Amino acid sequence: MHFDVDRHEFSHVRLVDDERPTELAADQVLLDIESFAFTSNNITYAVAGDMLDYWGFFPTDGPWGRVPVMGIGRVSMSANVGVAVGDRYFGFFPMADHHVVDASPNSEGFVDRAPHRAQHAATYRSFNRLEHDPAYTPDLEGQYLVVRGLYVTSFLVDDFLSEAECFGASSVIVTSASSRTSIALAHRLRARGDTFVVGLTSARHRSFVESVGLYGQIVTYDNLESLDAAQPSVVVDMSGNVDVLGRIHRHFGDQLRYSCRVGATHWNAGGSLAGVPGPTPTFFFAPDQVKRRSHEWGRDEFEHRVGVALREFLEHSRSWMTIEQAAGTSAVERVYRSTLAGESDPAVGHILTMSAGDRAAVMADDIPVAHTPEGGWTDMPAPFLSTCTEPLVAGAPDLRGTWKVVSVDVGGTTDATHVAIGKLQRIEQAGDRLIVTAGRIVHDMRCDGTEERAVHDVAEFDLTTPIHVVATYDNDVHVLRPVGLPIEVTRRLDGDQLVWTYVGFTARLDRVADQPLVSSE
Repeated sequence: MHFDVDRHEFSHVRLVDDERPTELAADQVLLDIESFAFTSNNITYAVAGDMLDYWGFFPTDGPWGRVPVMGIGRVSMSANVGVAVGDRYFGFFPMADHHVVDASPNSEGFVDRAPHRAQHAATYRSFNRLEHDPAYTPDLEGQYLVVRGLYVTSFLVDDFLSEAECFGASSVIVTSASSRTSIALAHRLRARGDTFVVGLTSARHRSFVESVGLYGQIVTYDNLESLDAAQPSVVVDMSGNVDVLGRIHRHFGDQLRYSCRVGATHWNAGGSLAGVPGPTPTFFFAPDQVKRRSHEWGRDEFEHRVGVALREFLEHSRSWMTIEQAAGTSAVERVYRSTLAGESDPAVGHILTMSAGDRAAVMADDIPVAHTPEGGWTDMPAPFLSTCTEPLVAGAPDLRGTWKVVSVDVGGTTDATHVAIGKLQRIEQAGDRLIVTAGRIVHDMRCDGTEERAVHDVAEFDLTTPIHVVATYDNDVHVLRPVGLPIEVTRRLDGDQLVWTYVGFTARLDRVADQPLVSSE
């Protein structure tokens, strides 16, 4: 399912009910789009769609276009040795329930290398694995989605102004002061402590902007001429409102030292700025600054600096941003139209999901119990729960993925020659259900502490001896207790590793990228 927008009349939309692929070409991955944020920034992408080729991200038949959104997708099918099923990635997606990427893995995740994406900056083609992002925490996932992508723009504008020593100005005027990009910029400028920040906003949003607590002065658009015209200033225009920007130019004249155009929250208030006094309004293109800083600082250092600053901003956002989640195409259209009309509440961050309510939910109970095939498997079978949409039960550690044993400890001593070294195990989860596929066996269980829904299968050592194993989740640990035996087998997360305690040894496992899991639906 895709949500498309008429490129020439944004109020015209359509839904395209396309089928999810069941096969992938070499190196492709299929991501289920779990959720995405929609903000006024996305309207800017539509407004600049032709000029900056945002429409080229996800092309479709004219006159339709697909607005890029920032979201989280989980890999549900992979034909790429560097991308494992189950991993979650942040990146630019279409407004849809699934997305196929021609993936080129890197240290942070992967990059879309499809031919139609070749001309786009790497920052727009990158999909970053969440667990590698220092700014990401599950309890702030909503805020993260709302500001992660746009924050980079704010970070770079601040960096650009700082490097230019603010063009000799002592104050920075930020239009559309209630937008998240503006608030993030104000947060960066305030942290530097050497620049006075003026926020321009509507009368309707003034009280909200005041509550954010980041602007030294707040002025409504109808009173912008009350600003001290003798004060050397820079304007960062997030609104795209030509009338407002023109008034600023005429009011400050030569005392306006630089005019930086960034956004278009007032997308329908465009026009010409030809002949305005002061500096020529100049569009800020963030990817150019990313490219330069990545070269000068190194990509890892660039990401680290952005991540640290973003984490601070996310913590600050707790005090003024409320997250509202909604699912289904009707909810997506409602939020899109209210944002397009400029009616959205700046204090609310919208997190949307396309699929819920439009595609029948697949619960763990809907999928038959899996068992070890007679004689064990030779080639690892396709995942059993790949179509399941049921979320994990409360208290369940997220162990999903394919793992490889990298070290074994026996009695406090590392055993580098242990037979378990190098072995793989795949873990699938949905609801309270967990399936382990490893060592030629398939053990399917419910982690509810009942013998009725325990593992009822065969032992790995001979693939014939019947076993019955009760499973639970205890304090973020997956615990297995064989019926009639006084032993426990456990799995838990320790940072990026899985710790597996078995009879006589404890193993550490890394999530692997060299064993693709290609699911079939």
